[in-house]
Amino acid sequence: MKCYLIPIPLCSLLLATFSLANTDTEQEIEKITVKGSKMQSELMQVPASVSVIDSQQINQARIERLTDIEHFVPNLKFSQLGEVGAQFISIRGIGANPLSENRVTVYIDDIPYRTVNDKLLMGVSQIEVLRGPQGTLYGANTEGGVIVINTKMPDTDLTAKGEISTEHYTNGSRQNTRFNVASHINEQWSARVTVSREQGDTYTQNIDPSTNNKGDIENSAILATLNYYPTERLSMSLQYAGEFNRANGIYEQTYIPMNAELYNQVFAQSNPVFEQMFGIAQINANPIASQHEYHMDDIRVYDENERSLNFKINYDWDHLSLVSVTSMLNKESYGWGAQFELTSLPFINTGGDDRRDQLFQEIRLLSPEKNGISWVTGISAYRGKREFIVGYKDIIGDATDFISLVPLEESSTDIAIFASSNIEFDNNWILTLGGRYERAKRESFRASNSAFILGGQVTAVFPQLDESGSYNEFLPKLALAYQFNEQINGYMSAAKGWQPGGFNDDAFTDEESRKNGVKFKPETIWNYEMGFKGLTQNNDLYWSISIFSSYAENWQEMNFLRDTSGKAVSTSVVINAAELNAKGLEAEFKWQPAINLSVHGSIGYTDSEYKNFELAYGKGFSGNSSIMMPKSSANVSVNYHFTDNWQAHLQLSAYGDMYLDLDNKVTQKSYEVVDANISWTLDNYRITLFADNLLNEYYFTGQAFADFTFPTEGLYFSSPAKPRRLGLSVEVDF
Repeated sequence: MKCYLIPIPLCSLLLATFSLANTDTEQEIEKITVKGSKMQSELMQVPASVSVIDSQQINQARIERLTDIEHFVPNLKFSQLGEVGAQFISIRGIGANPLSENRVTVYIDDIPYRTVNDKLLMGVSQIEVLRGPQGTLYGANTEGGVIVINTKMPDTDLTAKGEISTEHYTNGSRQNTRFNVASHINEQWSARVTVSREQGDTYTQNIDPSTNNKGDIENSAILATLNYYPTERLSMSLQYAGEFNRANGIYEQTYIPMNAELYNQVFAQSNPVFEQMFGIAQINANPIASQHEYHMDDIRVYDENERSLNFKINYDWDHLSLVSVTSMLNKESYGWGAQFELTSLPFINTGGDDRRDQLFQEIRLLSPEKNGISWVTGISAYRGKREFIVGYKDIIGDATDFISLVPLEESSTDIAIFASSNIEFDNNWILTLGGRYERAKRESFRASNSAFILGGQVTAVFPQLDESGSYNEFLPKLALAYQFNEQINGYMSAAKGWQPGGFNDDAFTDEESRKNGVKFKPETIWNYEMGFKGLTQNNDLYWSISIFSSYAENWQEMNFLRDTSGKAVSTSVVINAAELNAKGLEAEFKWQPAINLSVHGSIGYTDSEYKNFELAYGKGFSGNSSIMMPKSSANVSVNYHFTDNWQAHLQLSAYGDMYLDLDNKVTQKSYEVVDANISWTLDNYRITLFADNLLNEYYFTGQAFADFTFPTEGLYFSSPAKPRRLGLSVEVDF
């Protein structure tokens, strides 16, 4: 076996599995049903690139958080501004920036989460990642794709499971507890409750001697579902989901110097320039001595509470089914510790209070497959409200309290009607036709101007706003699938996605720049794709391969407005790049060569770049690659049962070079991540030893920034990935 596209360690892992595969009888892969198409389709029949992670793989690989899935899906990448706070998702180079909503929406039990943190996954039965625009069925904010997560329903009289785990790493440790109980109460009622709690030290540590806390977190979550089945045709469920995150000594935006040696040379030794400017010879008292350390003075804290109440109804007639989904979500984020200079210099501390409310309603009708035709149609409405209060502390002016600026109020309203159908003809062909008409309205309001005042001087003005805009878009999809035989299917598709326009609320230096920078246009993207899927005759190997090409217009990107001399006339804002193109390929396989052995793997390649992105003062990014997406990625996971009591899991993920800034000056070089665990099961006990990031690979996953106050050539800051964690978990089935 020759391996041309797969890194050598991955190749070695694959070769090893061939010898293990002959140790037992063959085993068929179970039929996989995809719910993300909203029509309960078999994976082989879906005319799109879809990755499915089932409950067995979730359990074997210890997938406990949303970001864990990037090691199992090609061309999927998560990024973050710091260890806590919002996550930004990129699929095929179509990703979000910190000032916009995600271009990949997460749905949990049919409920949309447009802004997500690294959510704890609880009671999950299946995870689906649909790549490419999903606007026809899901609307705005799904240009890159959607992540669909389905939780388990009770299937026995009573089950209860508890888990305690601990993990240890260079800068500390964490402890986790989780408890789940599910039961059929009687023939008409069932319930499920899962609670989780995590506490311990942060992975990144603030070593500034003036701070009282280097960093600790406490995260709690609950998922409670009550199901009611009054008749065979009618079912209803009421679900409460809550996640509560506490962090001390750390803030949402936590940047680590990528070159610690250069950082120490500038800030951790005597510097006459700083002594002349600030009367401080050495800004940082201590040099950074190890990875995941940073300096930041003053208070740093971050609290986030997210609660949702969701109600779902299913009713089946003889030839029609109705699904109604209602969700009310409230999210509050409160934090301080965003500092411009990224050092221990007493300068300025900023943060704020961010409150969001969401109301979502969807009603859809589905037909059973009859005479080769199936369809779904429905209406959808989304209403989002936000109040954001920015605050700051003028440390250089000896202020001891935070001052709040005038609140910003934002609202989003999306209303849509959609339909999609699958039409089978000539026995081998299936035509998919779909369309969605969506109307979006965006509003921003700030009652008056307000400003940061630093050392008695106005440094940034946040303008009065009273802006609104309405945007309309039709989002079609066309796909044609052909079944070559019982084992091989092929398809071609074209689909459109979009992101509505909006308004910038950050600071501008003058009225002219404000006029030019407040509004940004809606963006659209077309994706063209061709792929093949297959099963071997004995159903022990599933494989898929696809190629794609995407073209985006009016791409929304974060940048700074500048005048003709290159001087910044705004803080970070969203502007439109004329074009972004992305093309690439993906391949996946699931192999069950023996009862005691399973192997999963994938390869992805993405080439995405700006084709026309010019700024007013002569500088642009045309020809540059888009950020936060590696050119290539590959992964292989192997799960092997030695006996009925012992099993082992090994996961190897490899990523190619990835640009972290628009200038393409900062590159995260290629890296590999190895995760492994071994479990022993006896009766109702399971003990697992695990090692995540076993090789302790040190790499960065956040967008890179220069120091905002003292830019130094070659010195950039970004968010590092998690270090090596060694741990033990104990599970008990009661």
